[in-house]
Amino acid sequence: MHYLRSKHRIFYYFLLFLPYFWMILMFYLGTIPGRDLPKFIFIKGMDKIFHASFYGILSSLFFLKYLYINKYNILRAFVLSFIIGIGYGAFEETIQSFIPGRQSSIYDFFADFSGIIISLSILSIYLEKKLLPQE
Repeated sequence: MHYLRSKHRIFYYFLLFLPYFWMILMFYLGTIPGRDLPKFIFIKGMDKIFHASFYGILSSLFFLKYLYINKYNILRAFVLSFIIGIGYGAFEETIQSFIPGRQSSIYDFFADFSGIIISLSILSIYLEKKLLPQE
């Protein structure tokens, strides 16, 4: 790693590790048995909102990480973040099928996918306008 000023080094490590901490938190929450979940989660559609939000945040964190590491290559950051988000979503849904009181659902996976696409699209469009020189 080339020399980074102290402030930039802290930011670099923050971006490097934060997505993985978020993944660990998501894994922990995803493996809580169904009987131990808070009751408000059972409101119709609430779990889909959580799925979309959590995976939107996950993909956004990876997007910012790869954007910074790849010297602001938006397309590369988008693709890598999308692949990681979708892969982790499939992994998490598979794991949930083995947790008592939880079930794997294609609708949960679609909610994950929606959160990923929405967050990455918003970030990409915003940064594309911000980073590209205006004519």
